[in-house]
Amino acid sequence: GRAFFSVAKDLGNKFVVHTVHGNVEVLGTEFNISTNHIETTVFVRSGKVRVSHEGNEYILNPNDYIVLQNGSAVKTEQPLVQPDIWKNSTL
Repeated sequence: GRAFFSVAKDLGNKFVVHTVHGNVEVLGTEFNISTNHIETTVFVRSGKVRVSHEGNEYILNPNDYIVLQNGSAVKTEQPLVQPDIWKNSTL
């Protein structure tokens, strides 16, 4: 599945997305998640998220992108194609 989230910062409540490959905790942001049985990808449009994967934590800032698979996590900046362009129906 794929989803785009725009979440306001709320210090009293956590917003966490759980996937088979790890968890994404919102720190006040807009971000995109795509997940299937092979991998989960997270792209941050604005703000920050904390990604937990197999005992490791990654902080993602605007334009950071991470790919999670069983046994690996690859974090990059500025992916070639913005993973959230689908939400505006543009390529």
